[in-house]
Amino acid sequence: MNESVDTLNKRLTTLYGRNSDGRPVYRLVFSTSQVEKRRGEFEDYYGKIFLRRFVGVREVPKYPYCMDRWVLEILLPIYNPEVFGSEVYGSYEPLWVFQDKDGNFLQPIWLAIETIINWNRNLIKKSPSDFEAEEQKELEKQEAEEFEKLDNAVPALVSQLHSKEAIVVPKEYDNGGK
Repeated sequence: MNESVDTLNKRLTTLYGRNSDGRPVYRLVFSTSQVEKRRGEFEDYYGKIFLRRFVGVREVPKYPYCMDRWVLEILLPIYNPEVFGSEVYGSYEPLWVFQDKDGNFLQPIWLAIETIINWNRNLIKKSPSDFEAEEQKELEKQEAEEFEKLDNAVPALVSQLHSKEAIVVPKEYDNGGK
């Protein structure tokens, strides 16, 4: 049974709460109905005829790249200089567009919403140092793999290089043994 979007939004608010200003942390919206006030430079046309260039704030579609789709949004306390008002209130940002790999419409269901939110929350739980530690571990793994390849190719020399009993002198630094 498909639940209505109102029911899904009520469940989102009940389970995941509201921000300090009362707005839900997560919400499900229809992309075509979403607009935002953006600062920028805009060009006005009448058909194919260029009329003028306008610099300022204009209300524009929020999701022109995915019309007629449900979007799961998260409220983030970020400032986006292009979005008018985000400096005070934060901004709803897209977390997931409900469409398949070919861009076809998908009806949102609770299991998918819950999975997406849990996935996102697990990403957020990692600190920058967690990401750095993972990267360092990956670099060490790659280095060990490279040494193993060299060990298999030239065992004696590689062993000496690895134990720092030998060094490699680049050709440009070799002054002919003088």
